[in-house]
Amino acid sequence: MRYVTVRMAPADGEAIHRVELLADGTCAMLGEARGNQDRFEAIMADSEWVHDFTLTGGEGGWYLYSNFEPTALSESILAAQQDAAGLIEMPIVSHADVAERVDCSASTVGEHRRKIEARVFAQFTD
Repeated sequence: MRYVTVRMAPADGEAIHRVELLADGTCAMLGEARGNQDRFEAIMADSEWVHDFTLTGGEGGWYLYSNFEPTALSESILAAQQDAAGLIEMPIVSHADVAERVDCSASTVGEHRRKIEARVFAQFTD
């Protein structure tokens, strides 16, 4: 049996800035992306899980607001976090800050962050 490893990592300017589980059971997300905006809009418009979305920006990147149905796993994670904290609050910390705290390089922190983001993104798209 042969295996292949595919590594996907967001480029600069691609991020999920905030995700919240709303009272109606849907999620609201604010993100930032770049690439083929027309293709992205088509995917969002065709998705049965996306209720509404808005893109702003243009060449070089855009911001996205979307309202969508979460997967069961992502809903349970968001609900648990919001129950524990009241809201999802993300402190602003640089790669250098984390690297200093755990005694590694900032590039290593960035690599691990990208792996985590890839796993999180996968939960929202399954």
